[in-house]
Amino acid sequence: MPILKLNQISRYYAKNPVVNNLSFTINRGESVAILGPNGAGKTTTLSMICGLLKPSQGCIELNEEPLCAKNQKHIGLVPQELALYDELSVLQNFQIFSALYQLSTTQRNTRIQSLAHMVGLEEKLSATVKDLSGGMKRRLNIAVSLLHEPSLILFDEPTVGVDPQSRNAIFDNILELKKQGATILYTTHYMEEAEKLCDRVIIIDHGQLVVDESLHSLKQKLNTKVILHIDFTTTVHKEQLAQVWPNIDLKNIESTGTHVKIELQSIAQSMHALQQCQTGALMPSNFYIEQHSLESLFLHLTGKEQRNI
Repeated sequence: MPILKLNQISRYYAKNPVVNNLSFTINRGESVAILGPNGAGKTTTLSMICGLLKPSQGCIELNEEPLCAKNQKHIGLVPQELALYDELSVLQNFQIFSALYQLSTTQRNTRIQSLAHMVGLEEKLSATVKDLSGGMKRRLNIAVSLLHEPSLILFDEPTVGVDPQSRNAIFDNILELKKQGATILYTTHYMEEAEKLCDRVIIIDHGQLVVDESLHSLKQKLNTKVILHIDFTTTVHKEQLAQVWPNIDLKNIESTGTHVKIELQSIAQSMHALQQCQTGALMPSNFYIEQHSLESLFLHLTGKEQRNI
């Protein structure tokens, strides 16, 4: 059953689209990663989903109803920036957010105890937030966002700037939520996080949808392809390569001086391509075979240039 639908949403700043005609659906119980480089539109998309920003066009549905103030209470947002009261204690932060979510006294006490235990802060309830480590603050940031038991949880790059131990603790928290059947939408640009935490991958770039596919399906596709890198003793041109490899689409070949990169279906096909080079009097000086990965796919789709956004 769909819990979230984005129907051709766009968001403009000074007439420039940050999110551009974006559509996808999240089903109840799914764990979905949104991947994209800096400036791709990930945070803007999450801000529209939780009601902090309004789409310039298009509409968002939550539980098959238009998103509005009434149903936004079913969403929990773990923001990229810490949203905590530094001068107050851990317990006081829990109490303030419980009051904002209008929890009863019984609900409040039960949820605080449960979530403090889940994120490993039960011994830190009296500690002032400003005295906590960065990892502890991140875990508290997650916990206060879950007090009202949201049906959809949005994580906006929650591991930014934390040490490896805290990062693993955050992973454990999210995997536990997933085990409990939570619906999770997780933005990141770390491929290993998507592989570890999510069942489905959405890649956006320049505010547009590039990929929307299950992790299993993507891995199956990736496992069937390899990238052959060849260094030649002299500069080669695509016209020469077309003669050597008449059955290979030139769109799959990248040639830069003496270096050639080609996407093929298997290692066996790579070895055959090398033999064809020798037959065609093109002598490789070196070669290596690269297996496709989620990271190589991501870079292939979004480019390798630095994003200063």
